[in-house]
Amino acid sequence: MKRISLLFFCLYFIGCWAQQTVVSGKITDKKGEPLSYVQVQFQDSKIGTKSDSLGNFYLATYYPTDTLLFRLLGYQTERIKIAKDKTQELAIKMTTQEKEVAEVFLKAPPKRAVPNCIGASLHTKTSITKKNSVPINTTFTTKSNWMPVTSIRTSSTIH
Repeated sequence: MKRISLLFFCLYFIGCWAQQTVVSGKITDKKGEPLSYVQVQFQDSKIGTKSDSLGNFYLATYYPTDTLLFRLLGYQTERIKIAKDKTQELAIKMTTQEKEVAEVFLKAPPKRAVPNCIGASLHTKTSITKKNSVPINTTFTTKSNWMPVTSIRTSSTIH
């Protein structure tokens, strides 16, 4: 009987010593729409997860931590205090991050007619030098009635 009570006491002690912090919940924006793929992480820890497509998340750890970080591009990073060694459920509302973006102007080049490509030919010239490593130099040359001679030179090394 003493052994059984000692066994229960040891199991109780181990269970009390190894408390787990469990956090679950749902992440939404200010309008109540669920936010997908929000990074949820215990602060100063590598333990984290991402919310699913409905904004739900579940995270658990044995490390003593009391702060969760919520990150998503375009939203402010949220730091939420939690109770250590307890199971809890949270409802997180994230706020958009207000940033001004510099004005960008794009200007397309003027349109030109594309000539007929018939009559184009392709000439290749390859030189190989053998040493400890083998460099390969290749030149591609195109020549046609509508386009000036164009050369593209490539170089690579084979070990």
